[in-house]
Amino acid sequence: GVASGRCAFNNRGPVAATSCIGSEELFRFIDGNRAVAVLPLMNSLYQKQLSRIPRLTSIVDVKKIDASGDSVSIAESEYHLDGFDSKLNFSTAATHSREGKSIVTLRSSDEQGLSNILITHPGSHEKIRSMLGSARYVVTEYGSAALFGKTIRERAVALIDIAHPRHRQSLVAEAKEAGIMYPDQIYSVGHAMNYPRDLEKEKTFRGGLEALFRPIRASDEDMMRRLFYKISGNGVYMRYLTSVRTMPHSKMQTYVNIDYQSTLSLVGVIRKRGIEHIIAECRYAWGAGEETHEIAFIVDEEYQGRGIGMYMVDRIISVARERGIMKLTAYVLAENEKMSRVLEQAAVVPDVQINEYEKEYTFYLDDSLAARDSYNF
Repeated sequence: GVASGRCAFNNRGPVAATSCIGSEELFRFIDGNRAVAVLPLMNSLYQKQLSRIPRLTSIVDVKKIDASGDSVSIAESEYHLDGFDSKLNFSTAATHSREGKSIVTLRSSDEQGLSNILITHPGSHEKIRSMLGSARYVVTEYGSAALFGKTIRERAVALIDIAHPRHRQSLVAEAKEAGIMYPDQIYSVGHAMNYPRDLEKEKTFRGGLEALFRPIRASDEDMMRRLFYKISGNGVYMRYLTSVRTMPHSKMQTYVNIDYQSTLSLVGVIRKRGIEHIIAECRYAWGAGEETHEIAFIVDEEYQGRGIGMYMVDRIISVARERGIMKLTAYVLAENEKMSRVLEQAAVVPDVQINEYEKEYTFYLDDSLAARDSYNF
């Protein structure tokens, strides 16, 4: 590819550096080259200057990280002048950059097979450094965890989700012992390993609203609870078909810990000022008594009227069909016209049964039944 230099640092050139180490050929290339700016440390690493660069992305590689997502251990090679502390300048500047991202990367396990994700750092803290609250995302080979705006407990669960599978159960036990996670916290390693990453999908809705739709995770408990309490009492009644005033930890953690097989939940996630918010959820769950998978959905009232509900229903129907599910059923209160309208306009035409209080929508997913339109996800 080509570096144009259009967004170059201080308009001096596409490449800014403080030192160069390499061959004589490299030195000859740099000498007098206007495409390369070799600057003093204070000029190139000064946070106020760096933060002016839009969409600045900082990637800091560390050896280990604790449950807070802030304390990291570094290699001895990072002790020199332009080592970790210089990288930290980029990390903190990225948090102030418009649409910037500060990312911490590490392997899930070290050379001895021990976890690089820790609840607390053991022993000497000589090699421990603070990210100064700048870490927004942590990435391992098992996925990414968004940390900004989350509690220590939420961060711990999110980081355990991207730890090596053989370490996750022991990390949960350590977190409970340290008082970071609830004593009754549910966490199934088997379910977490079934996480269907292929179902993650970004979608833009009316008004330019961008949302990521992905399967629900155990670490979504607090975000789902915030969505529940944001919905009006009538909205909750329409969704759950009964009056539900509270959603305690014991209920919500059961709701978000799913096996992704008999139960599948997709959530719509947006970012406001860097903080993740769940604004919608749609799920199907096997009902043994009815011999069908029941579906239901809810959309934050602030974001209704943009086509989110329609998208989620068509998406969950499409996924169910791909997984060989033959029948989906939705139960809707007779007065819930909004939900009825969405279900009646779904890509698959439902069979509708109506009684005095309730409407029952049944979607038969036999391939012989034609859909209204082709799926467009």
